[in-house]
Amino acid sequence: QTFRDTNSPHRTRQNSVMYLASLCTRAKFLDLSTCVAILDELLAWSHDYLGLNGGANASSKVANASRGVSNSMDAHTDDSGDGDDDGIPGGHALSGLSDHKDFTDADITFMYCVQAMCYIMCFLGMPVASHYASNDKMRALWRSIFDSPLAPLASCVPPVRSEFARL
Repeated sequence: QTFRDTNSPHRTRQNSVMYLASLCTRAKFLDLSTCVAILDELLAWSHDYLGLNGGANASSKVANASRGVSNSMDAHTDDSGDGDDDGIPGGHALSGLSDHKDFTDADITFMYCVQAMCYIMCFLGMPVASHYASNDKMRALWRSIFDSPLAPLASCVPPVRSEFARL
């Protein structure tokens, strides 16, 4: 509920979605169907955010265009092992946000949500990935989020996006 509460500060919402992802992936008492329900809720929120904001606000579109951000999975996966961009820049648990101040707090909260979804998928693996792969509507929701002008995979930390790409 904290994550969906628009009256809560964005930093609180960002922390709550990351805590939820960690709980979902590590709590042995949660069954797979509960984790899928949580993931479905985050997926719906992300899709709603894009719908309410026209895919992104104008400043975010400009920021992505100026950085040449691609929404291709290959463009967001660095398997070089050179350690570049593996830190937590600018106080965010997201990669690539410190140099681009054009993102709104709401955009950043959206990106935290997407990173949380990818994190959950990485930990829960193929049983959950196959659930989404076999459902055209859900696959389309994932695709619409990744193909949005905000290019959320570009801001996920490299280990999360690399593992997500393998699914």
